[in-house]
Amino acid sequence: MVWKPKWLQRKQPDETTFEDTVSGMNETLLTAIAPDNLTEYDSSVRVGANYTRTLLIVDYDPIQDQNKIQQVTEIPENVSLVHYLQEYNMGEVRTQLVKSIKQNRMKMNTRFADEQTIIESEGQIESASEMLRNLSYRNDKIYLFHTLIHLVASSQEELDQLTTTVKSKFSKIGIIHNPTDRAVDAFRSFLPLNDNKVDELTYKMTNSEAISYFFPFHENEMFSETGLIKGRNMTTGNVVIVDDTNLLNRHEFVIGISGIGKSTYLFANMTNKHMLGRKIITVDPKGEFGRNYSDLGGAWVKFQLKGGNRINPMDLPKISEKIQMEETELGNILLTKISNLLVMFQLMYNSMSDLQEDILSRYIQKVYEEKGIDETTDVNQLTADDYPILEDLYELIARDKQNDPPLYERIRDFHTTLETYVYGIYSELFNGATNVNIDNELVCYDLKEMSNNEKIQRILFYNILSHTTYEIMSGDRQPSEIFIDEAHVIADPKVPKAMEFIYFMMKVLRSFNCGITTASQSVEDFLSARDENRNYGKAIITQSVQRLYLPMSEEELKYLEEELGNQFSKEERSTLILKDGKKKEQAGKGIFYTGSKKIKLEVQLNEVTEKLWFEQKSINELTM
Repeated sequence: MVWKPKWLQRKQPDETTFEDTVSGMNETLLTAIAPDNLTEYDSSVRVGANYTRTLLIVDYDPIQDQNKIQQVTEIPENVSLVHYLQEYNMGEVRTQLVKSIKQNRMKMNTRFADEQTIIESEGQIESASEMLRNLSYRNDKIYLFHTLIHLVASSQEELDQLTTTVKSKFSKIGIIHNPTDRAVDAFRSFLPLNDNKVDELTYKMTNSEAISYFFPFHENEMFSETGLIKGRNMTTGNVVIVDDTNLLNRHEFVIGISGIGKSTYLFANMTNKHMLGRKIITVDPKGEFGRNYSDLGGAWVKFQLKGGNRINPMDLPKISEKIQMEETELGNILLTKISNLLVMFQLMYNSMSDLQEDILSRYIQKVYEEKGIDETTDVNQLTADDYPILEDLYELIARDKQNDPPLYERIRDFHTTLETYVYGIYSELFNGATNVNIDNELVCYDLKEMSNNEKIQRILFYNILSHTTYEIMSGDRQPSEIFIDEAHVIADPKVPKAMEFIYFMMKVLRSFNCGITTASQSVEDFLSARDENRNYGKAIITQSVQRLYLPMSEEELKYLEEELGNQFSKEERSTLILKDGKKKEQAGKGIFYTGSKKIKLEVQLNEVTEKLWFEQKSINELTM
């Protein structure tokens, strides 16, 4: 605040305050904005081409539920609420409250008082006494409170239908009255002129806390000037646009049973974010997105037991010239790669002991050394064939069968398991140099052929995610998005470190301009990976600023509420619990969060995305 001398603080003769500008009426302005004609009917007013009706709340239920009040404030734009507040004289309030207490005591003590009269009187006395205490100790204030509900429709029939709907909704909080023969007075009371012409018909003496329930301090809209269209607000009918660049992070979590619209929502997000110029990398266990990616010019990487693509687990990422060496020192990347390989090997061999892990880490380090790769190697000069492969590791361990039998005996069981991935049926998935070019702005890793083998899917998941993570960390920090569908696959209760890695990705890659979307159809499986420190599924959900909950079974919803502490209203639970025979109707409809704000969302696609997804049209067919 800037200090001013007292002579400057005094109001000058020609000075005009804000209050002066809004007091009274500007007749010229009102005439300019007034409608061409206004026609009064018994219970409505036609203003130009529109039909309007102004309803009044003439009495309120003695006990109000804030959730019910919130629901009636989340009504479409052609229904408006107007509140009038008038502070009540405190001395008169105290006099009236004391008088009420005396009258009710007398009513209780008469010989004509029955049990119901006594109970009602006790309630009135308790209420009046509580209000007196609040006035005395909490410095509370009392107001005369008026509420008007203004409706607008294009026809009389539509207005009558809207009136029925509004009366039904508002019956939760009080008695609604249509002021017959005073329609114009009610209409004028709605106008922003601060002139309530029907105040004698609607008022409630109440304190400031109760009044606050009627003001929608919650936000029932998500609308940014720029951003991604998420769908339609089911409560208000308005479009939902979220600019995730203004959020704490771009991470998102999506949950819903199979066939309820989860993949549709993901595809809409993928294509929309790609159009914003972001690189999109998707782990696709069900093989839903690859064809579309290929059609759009992207890389469709298919993992198959024979003749498929492969990413060498022992590859190291190239380092972008834009990334300074102190941020991604090669020694750290090499050591981190060894750590990640140990987790992948634990997924292959769940019974690995700490001692076996220590022995294996030395073997991995040695196999890199034999290829001439250490902390000083310039990996940017290496090709895919310069890195060791799993067969090199297998053969290195096999040497100690003869050279060091006691050491080999400690790791023999793992060596036997590794043979399946080097020479057995999974060899083409893991053993060999990387044989795919993923230098593309759209990359889909298709794991559909492994859909019946969750263990192999889990190992592929981890290999892909660890490879992708360090590609992004050593890249140029261009905006990117990672989509992990069916993320519960990697949630192995026996090896929680795999799920922990996604948690690590979300914490680290945010600073590398990357957002991560995880999706699952099973809450219980997603939350199954935990150790003594934390539940990693829960940590991932907590890290996600955006969350979409689509319909699920009642048991899944209860588990979600218990584990995450989410609380849903009765109406929200009705949206989220899948009903028998209603799957098609409920598809794509759920509860969407950004931070603490939430709305009921219906997923909607634009015309092009809809044809690409539902009709499986080629992009060339749409642009010809």
